[in-house]
Amino acid sequence: MSKEETKKCGKCLAEIPQKAKKCSHCGSKQKEKFGLKHLFLIIIIVVIFSAIFSSIGDDNSGSSNIANNSSNSQVDDSKAFIIAQNYVKSALKSPSTADFPAFDYTTQKISEDEFKVSSYVDAQNSFGAEIRTTWEATLLYVGGDWADQRNWVLEELIMDGKSVYPIAE
Repeated sequence: MSKEETKKCGKCLAEIPQKAKKCSHCGSKQKEKFGLKHLFLIIIIVVIFSAIFSSIGDDNSGSSNIANNSSNSQVDDSKAFIIAQNYVKSALKSPSTADFPAFDYTTQKISEDEFKVSSYVDAQNSFGAEIRTTWEATLLYVGGDWADQRNWVLEELIMDGKSVYPIAE
């Protein structure tokens, strides 16, 4: 066999036929090369999914309103919860370990743009032990993009019954 018709086994380095799925010497499976046909198949799949999702977006006339609504003063409970999580993380000893519940929170709307959010967070303390901390944050939305934390004012943050912000004197 010529060099072009053979390849080396990945395990025992024996010369085997190019199209062999198993080595005739050691019996190990041979890895299939990633060829042009695989790349072509991936491109076709991406194009199909893009076409499907772009047509769904075109049919939903409200979808563009949702994207542009982030700058309106229409904030809701879930947005207040997301911003409150950021303030709580900044008060933790190990914010990268913070694990917030997805749905286990309560929000009280105090006024049009003021919210009191209550929940818990599981995070590591300074000794590395994971503990659950209950928290309550009072937030005021001042306008602009709701996702920008600078457009919110933290009025009060209480963690495990102790005032974290403003700092009690």
